[in-house]
Order: sequence, then structure tokens, then C-alpha cells
Amino acid sequence: GNSTDGSSGQGAPNLVTGAGGFLQSVWAGYGGMRFTDEGVLTLRKPRPLPNSTLLRLRQFSFLGARLDLVATPTEWNLALSPDSPSPPVDLE
Repeated sequence: GNSTDGSSGQGAPNLVTGAGGFLQSVWAGYGGMRFTDEGVLTLRKPRPLPNSTLLRLRQFSFLGARLDLVATPTEWNLALSPDSPSPPVDLE
């Protein structure tokens, strides 16, 4: 199992799948991001993590664009990153 990955059953010093699961919980859970098979990105109530006032996800890639998401407890904003290539993305 993952708790004994590595040589001699010593365990993994850096369990990469665990770190990936944590990051996924941030962007999909608190960031509210959902990607569909049809190539649609939806956001469901992005919000900061507990005991935080701001969630900022910078330059995540979607259909060739780099996007920035900023969420506070009361509002959120999604925008093209300043250095994003000109993508065929419609921000509605």
C-alpha cells in the first residue's frame, strides 16, 4: 500500500499521490472547478480555505489559455492571465 511505498517497507519519504490529492481538493473543492468531457469549465462557488480570507489560483491551463481565479468569502473573479496566449476561450 501507499504507507509502505519505497524500499524495505520503510515507507515513502514523499508520497506524491498524497500531495496530488491535497492539491486536487484545493482546486476542485475550494476552487469549485469542474471540467467536462465536452471541454467546458464550470465554477461552483469558489471560496477560500477555512481560516483564510483569499484563494488565488494563478495561471491554470484550460484549452490553451492561462487563467487566474481569485475568491474571497463574498465574491470571486476569473480572468485571463496577463501573459496568456490568445486562446479560443469564451469567458461567460
